[in-house]
Amino acid sequence: MFQIKMKKGEHSVRWISLIRRYYPALSIGEIRQRMETDSFVVTQEPVPRYDPVDEERGTDRLMLFCELLDVLEQQGAAFTLFEDGEPMTRTMFCSRLKMLQEIERQTELDMEREANEPANL
Repeated sequence: MFQIKMKKGEHSVRWISLIRRYYPALSIGEIRQRMETDSFVVTQEPVPRYDPVDEERGTDRLMLFCELLDVLEQQGAAFTLFEDGEPMTRTMFCSRLKMLQEIERQTELDMEREANEPANL
């Protein structure tokens, strides 16, 4: 699981607003409390669970997480990125994403190949 920690500071209101733009299900109070208690502000599964609403809308939760990271970084927010509770760099995160995308691509290719193979009865 990927996670972000942020400390409450003078620009917390701006960061809360950005986080809510990408994760509207999180309340302002919940985000503020997580910052104050040094908890993970946002968490994201590397392979998000299937959600028919997300599929219908074309929402990619992992890409939203990546976009949030980019925006926070561009805005100068101080945050720490984690994977399963262990700190990680953006370089490590990008490498992990590339690996996950390659696994997904290979899995889809394998499924297509198996679907097109004649059945051996």
